[in-house]
Amino acid sequence: MISAIEEIYNGDAGDTNVKTTDEYRRLMREMNGKNEEIMKKMSAKQRNLFDEILTLSNLLEAEAGFANFKYGFELGLSIGMEIALK
Repeated sequence: MISAIEEIYNGDAGDTNVKTTDEYRRLMREMNGKNEEIMKKMSAKQRNLFDEILTLSNLLEAEAGFANFKYGFELGLSIGMEIALK
């Protein structure tokens, strides 16, 4: 069973429209360009290994992102409760 915090984080509890900034889009274009550049210089075996590394990196980043979101959400609730109980 997914927690309410996970539902909010995954966008299941409301607007799922991901908002990106101009900087995010610029960095994504830059990363994609460099990825294509390096992939052209690799053998098939190297490309597969590199893809696996990128996948693991993305999974790690997603886990860290969720942990930070959860912590911030819990901290915000704690602050709200502290204020309400004064």
